Amino acid sequence: MPRITPERRSANRAVIVAAARRCFSRDGFHQTSMPAIAAEAQVAVGAAYRYFSGKDDLIVAVAQDAFAVIFSPVQRLHDEDDRNGRNGRNHQGHREDREDHEDQDDQDDQGGRGAAASVADLIAATVDNLDRTRPVDAAGNEVPLDELLRCAVQTWGEILRGGDIADRAAEGVAGALDDLAAILRRGQRSGTVPADLDAAGAARVVMALLHGYLLQRIAFGPVDTTAFTQAVRVLLSPR
Repeated sequence: MPRITPERRSANRAVIVAAARRCFSRDGFHQTSMPAIAAEAQVAVGAAYRYFSGKDDLIVAVAQDAFAVIFSPVQRLHDEDDRNGRNGRNHQGHREDREDHEDQDDQDDQGGRGAAASVADLIAATVDNLDRTRPVDAAGNEVPLDELLRCAVQTWGEILRGGDIADRAAEGVAGALDDLAAILRRGQRSGTVPADLDAAGAARVVMALLHGYLLQRIAFGPVDTTAFTQAVRVLLSPR
């Protein structure tokens, strides 16, 4: 038999993940079986097991896709902070050019180039992104956002059962909290976040507000994003 190319393998995997996501979103994790997922994907059950060890493996794959979309603005802000920090260190390393960069460095300290995000900015960026984003899977097919979000909310309940799903979720949350705290610390250095705020504790507040928004959106219907973000800015912006 001809060997399956990496591209074909990725496309086949994406078909199974998409089928699992539809089943999980429609019927829930516990009402969905591997045969049901295979039928949704229009493949043999054995074919699904060639790509995934079982349903828990698929739950993790779908959850990872969901949380990657939800926290993509946080990742972008964190990456921008990393780039800005490296640029700042490069400026310090070239003493002969110091005078040329003094004005730019002053802007960086004040949140000019790559202005650091405030607590309200972090929440607003993430919520606004969910209204604008059009996620696609590994095969380039558009993914219905609410399918992903419904699976994300279900994952929280699944975490309570422990096991591999809980371990991977804990690892992902820890990484997101670290990124949030790093962004907030840059905000403290630039003056957009109060200097006396505990960045790690504030990161948990941001996470809690985002989780609360997602739960309201999925469980109780659409949330007025504009009103939500405006209220966040009023409540959380320094006076």
